[in-house]
Amino acid sequence: MKSEDGTTKSLKDIKQCEEKQGIYQPQPASSSVPYTVENHHALIALHCAKHARPMNEILDDDYQTEVDMLCPGTVVPHPTIIQQDLINIYVHMSTFVMNYFLVCLIISSNIYFLDLKYL
Repeated sequence: MKSEDGTTKSLKDIKQCEEKQGIYQPQPASSSVPYTVENHHALIALHCAKHARPMNEILDDDYQTEVDMLCPGTVVPHPTIIQQDLINIYVHMSTFVMNYFLVCLIISSNIYFLDLKYL
C-alpha cells in the first residue's frame, strides 16, 4: 500500500465523519481564488480600470447586496481606498515597464554597436 492511498483513505474518512455531523466543507474549484481583503481590493481595482468604470460604482446598494450574498459579512471598501490602490499599482508597475524598455534599449544598442564593429 502506497502512502498516497493511506492519505486518500484518511481524507475520505474525515469527509464521511463530517457529513454525519452535518459539517460540509465546500470544495473550491481549481480555478477559484481564495477570498482575502487584498484580493477583493485588487479585483475591484482591476474591474474599474478594465471597464473604465467609476470607483463610486461599488457604493451601489445592489453591488453591496451581491457581495454580501457571495461572502456574508464582507465589508466593501470605500472608493478612495480603491483609487489609492490603483495609483499604487500604476506607480509600481510603471517601474517594471520602464526597466523592461531600458533592458530592451540596452540590448538593441549593444547589438547595433556589435554590427558596426564587424563592418
